[in-house]
Amino acid sequence: VEQIKNSNIVIFLSSENSNQSPNVIKEIGVAVHYQKPIIPIKLDTCSYDVNIEYDLCNIDYIEYNLDKSFTIRLIDSIRVHL
Repeated sequence: VEQIKNSNIVIFLSSENSNQSPNVIKEIGVAVHYQKPIIPIKLDTCSYDVNIEYDLCNIDYIEYNLDKSFTIRLIDSIRVHL
């Protein structure tokens, strides 16, 4: 919790496994509670868990790929929040 409270942004790596993790669900809730900007990165096509879908539904995600556009989009998203 302290790490999230002290952070400027939270990067959420969304995958089938992370979306099933009770700890990840709690961490997203903590980030929302402390009004931390969240940058979701989708590693696969898995949908968000219902327990975090509401928190993330209005946030644009970045699809992970090995393309240069991914890196540029991630850097731009981070810059917006710093």
